[in-house]
Amino acid sequence: MLIFFCSIIFFMLCGFSTAKLNITFIETCDECCQEFKKLDKITEFKMEDASSDFKITGILYGNFWDLGSYDECLSIRSEEKEIFGKYCLGYLPLEELISKPNIKIQNTLEMVRSTKEQLEILDLLHSGNPSLTGLHFGVCVPNKCSALQVTERYQHVYFDEKLCYSEAEPTEMNTGALIALIFIGCSVMLAMISTVYDLLCEYRGQESKHLILIAFSMYTNGKNLVKISKNQNQLLCINGIKAITMLWIILGHVYYNFPISLAMNNLAAISDWVENPANMIIMSGALSVDTFFVVGGLLHVYTSMRTPKSKLSQSLKQLPMSLLHRYLRLTPALSIMVLIYATGLVSYVSDGPRWGLMDDLLLTSCKNKWWATILYVQNYDKVENLCVSQSWYLSVDMQLFIIAQLIIILLRLLPKLALSLMVLLVLVANIIMFVVGYTNEITGLGKGSVFPIQTSDYYYMTHVRYGPYVLGMLVGYYIYELKRREKPLKLSTWSLSLLWTVIFSALLASIFSGHEVLTNTDNGVIDGFFFALNRTIWSCGIALLIILCATGKGGPVNWFLSFPIFQLITKLSYSIYLIHYIVINIGNLSSRDTIAFTDMNALLQFFAYSAITILLSVVYCLIFEHPMMIISKIILGKRRSEVTVNQK
Repeated sequence: MLIFFCSIIFFMLCGFSTAKLNITFIETCDECCQEFKKLDKITEFKMEDASSDFKITGILYGNFWDLGSYDECLSIRSEEKEIFGKYCLGYLPLEELISKPNIKIQNTLEMVRSTKEQLEILDLLHSGNPSLTGLHFGVCVPNKCSALQVTERYQHVYFDEKLCYSEAEPTEMNTGALIALIFIGCSVMLAMISTVYDLLCEYRGQESKHLILIAFSMYTNGKNLVKISKNQNQLLCINGIKAITMLWIILGHVYYNFPISLAMNNLAAISDWVENPANMIIMSGALSVDTFFVVGGLLHVYTSMRTPKSKLSQSLKQLPMSLLHRYLRLTPALSIMVLIYATGLVSYVSDGPRWGLMDDLLLTSCKNKWWATILYVQNYDKVENLCVSQSWYLSVDMQLFIIAQLIIILLRLLPKLALSLMVLLVLVANIIMFVVGYTNEITGLGKGSVFPIQTSDYYYMTHVRYGPYVLGMLVGYYIYELKRREKPLKLSTWSLSLLWTVIFSALLASIFSGHEVLTNTDNGVIDGFFFALNRTIWSCGIALLIILCATGKGGPVNWFLSFPIFQLITKLSYSIYLIHYIVINIGNLSSRDTIAFTDMNALLQFFAYSAITILLSVVYCLIFEHPMMIISKIILGKRRSEVTVNQK
């Protein structure tokens, strides 16, 4: 499909020049012009060598970038003449090419408009993705040249000051970023002091007089982090499910960010990649979120039902405290990430020719919508610009937690009524998903997975995503009843084999069946049924798997999912979830050159980013996440044994 799109660009470029783009140089001698005249031959040659030659190779295969040499440009300096190299990344919009009176271009556009498939390609021109909406060129100019002057010098190519970089003046940190850095530094210092105090108490064989004095201790928190539990009542198989799902999310985001935050030089390769059925493992990555919803609902009911039963009045009184505990559990770690985004602190971490794109990709939304993130309502407020984009899940989870608390109260008092209500809610959820899929002609796959088109209509909405969560609640209650009554699940060998066959068939079908409807967005009925049933079948498969593992019927599957290493990853999963996306974008936007979209490159990035994320999440967890568990416990007046930590 993208071959047609790239062909359009090729014909457009033919109208400008047979060899390279006809970029006109304007020699009106402003300050920038005077700076160029000051250059000696060697410096002038270096700047020319570091600049794009405005001849992009591989356009027909989707290469829209000619970055020049960023580091060479910034290394240029002539201190005697006070001239430093300034790198600017320019942008030639496709609209500029389309508007040119060229017969070849117009004929090509008319030909492309002739079929619906090709019209879909033209829709990509308006997707907002810089990789799809223009050609990009890097130039090296004297540091006193403004972006406007560079734009005037290179006709047709537009330059923005936020994509210009120079070492002529040291970068000064803004006030907000400085405050954020001081706050994080104080938190690290507090953790070090608390750790030293804790070690002194340990050395003297004394216990801390006040729990809050060791709340930030990396020693105590570290011991709790690596402590391995063998208590089967904790449903150890869930650790493996959550850990694998978390890694699946990272893998999906690595692929997702190739056309967004990387300078891809083979955009057309995406079409061939999508056609390969094996890649449905990536394209179906949205199912990972449903896995977390199933597990979240299951653990919520299972842990709540194991606490002592109380009267209705007492349960209602405890409700605000439960919500406060949940808020204090999630918000501090999330708030640190919001602070890093909103103040722009992350923008001082690295650099690169496309580093200025970070502001639009990550930071601006947090400067405007930070409050919606920490109030967990951003999934219903202009979801096109999410602050800490992956945190939409936390908003949905918090909203479902509040609703689930009310259902659990009913479940304690009138279990049959509550169970009937939950079954009804699951059925209604499927109807809602069918209606959304039918009316919008979306499947939850395809475009929405590679290009963020129409995801706002379904992906972030609680009323569309709640089905797997309630299904998990039903499973949690069922497992609780089995363990409470101490009645083993009796299954014959034949029945057990059949169940495992059903489970694996359901999971594999949910992942790979979407290949047939991947690009079929013109049949609303098929789209609606697939959108509704695919997620439900996947959720049922996960639910059945947990039931068998939790009741001793898991065999080698339960043995594998209960590996101790998965407990560590699960304890870090919330920090990993918060950190991984910014790690991916820092790495991508720091790159100096274009990159090919291949599975090998994606896997190399996945392993590198996963390793970095896990290492950083250990520090993040010990300093910002675990201490708040203790502090929230102190605030709520709970003992250590009464606290159950649910990590996402």
